[in-house]
Amino acid sequence: MTTRGTGPDKPSFSLVDHNGTPVTEQTYRGNWTLVFFGFTHWKVVCPRVLGKLSAVLDELGETAGELRPLYITVDPDRDTPQALRDFLRAYPRFAGLAGSADAIERVKGEFRVFARRRDDPDALAAAEITAGIRAFVAGGSSSGNPAESSGPRRVIPEAYR
Repeated sequence: MTTRGTGPDKPSFSLVDHNGTPVTEQTYRGNWTLVFFGFTHWKVVCPRVLGKLSAVLDELGETAGELRPLYITVDPDRDTPQALRDFLRAYPRFAGLAGSADAIERVKGEFRVFARRRDDPDALAAAEITAGIRAFVAGGSSSGNPAESSGPRRVIPEAYR
């Protein structure tokens, strides 16, 4: 059982990764964790952002090994661990996280993410998401120099350019 987090800087969650392994925020404790919310059926935006984030991670070189990139679904009905595994083959640095509808609602609350599925077939996107990308040190502590740890926070916005 995990304790309730304190928002996007110290979130708490209990999900399953794309290999079916249960994970919590403690799984990533002490590591910079890069979190992107999306869903596999958004065939334009999510692949584009994941591609840009992957390019940023490539540019970081060895420093990228200090980051744990996570892709958390906001569509628990369709994004099973297998669907995430298939989708993320093109983005091997990312671990896909899924869970029950309740678990996904909780993690969205922890990160202050709004996401709603649209049932309108004429809509430009299958959902509305106001999330962006979050970077934090899991467990609230960094193993490195705090002054140097601000690096990923400056790098991540490059993914949007």
